[in-house]
Amino acid sequence: MEKDRKVSYIKKSIALGILISLSSFVVILYLTVTEETVKALVAIHPGYLIAAIIVHISTWVVWSVKLKVLTGATGNRLRLVDALKMVVTSVFAAAITPSHVGGEPVRVYMLTKSVRISDATAIIFCERFLDLIFLILMAPLGLFIFKDYIFHNLNSGFFAFLCLAVLLVVIALTLVVSLFRRPEWYLSGLYKLLRHIKGQDKAKNLIDMVRENLYAFITSMKMFITQGRRELIGALICTVVYWAMEFSIVSLILMGLDSPPAIVHVFAAQAILMLFVLIPISPGCSGVAEFGFSALFALFVKSSILGIVVILWRLITYYQNLIVGGVVGLSILKAMNEKR
Repeated sequence: MEKDRKVSYIKKSIALGILISLSSFVVILYLTVTEETVKALVAIHPGYLIAAIIVHISTWVVWSVKLKVLTGATGNRLRLVDALKMVVTSVFAAAITPSHVGGEPVRVYMLTKSVRISDATAIIFCERFLDLIFLILMAPLGLFIFKDYIFHNLNSGFFAFLCLAVLLVVIALTLVVSLFRRPEWYLSGLYKLLRHIKGQDKAKNLIDMVRENLYAFITSMKMFITQGRRELIGALICTVVYWAMEFSIVSLILMGLDSPPAIVHVFAAQAILMLFVLIPISPGCSGVAEFGFSALFALFVKSSILGIVVILWRLITYYQNLIVGGVVGLSILKAMNEKR
């Protein structure tokens, strides 16, 4: 019964994500298609699109190297092929959950087959924290380049989304810092909540288990800072390479449509867009990603090809994750469950 519910949830999430995404495509194409759009499609250079697909697949390898390096910082070993399996499986989970949050639990679960749960949690936390730091450092570039548009549309939905995304980042960072400084405060609050739900004895047992794993997690994080600095630098380099490759996909698409790559604007726009996808609205951020992309890229991309760029970008970065991650990832998870 539980298995059926999970399968049903996955199917509904995939269907909802695709439905919202395809509906977004229709609206954007309706607003942007002209005769020039057809000409651009006929004259498209497939070599650039193939390169964009290869670049996206290559980001999985860079991500896997990052995961392997961070695992080494905890004194554990992880084969690159196993790290790649974790990444490919998790991109599917991310594609069917709001804000891509489903990817992290999957990687933690798969990583616990090789390391302690506290180490696995610390590794994945550190991995995503480095991503967040990079995007936070990139965001000012986006705000500077698009400042005229952003601050002249203070009453628009775009500005409201941006403020909400920034607020979520601030809240997340505040919670993380306070968790490390005052873990017992959180444990006390959780205990009071569980006591009303589970009863005093069960609540105490659960809190003892959580406390043990939480302090083990904090110890693992301190290990990164004190003993794993070389690995952190290596993971940071992987982070920069990963995002540079991922952001360059749009430039390759533009070049395939005989448009300038606009590298600086493309990178700046996507740095802001990545803040938008933090808002948990739909599976795989469908709708938010398409319309957010259109709003930003309409500022420097010809409207006649904007719809094509949006569709090609999502086909490469979202639908490819769904298809490859679904086929490969689910088969891997099935094999893991059969061994249990």
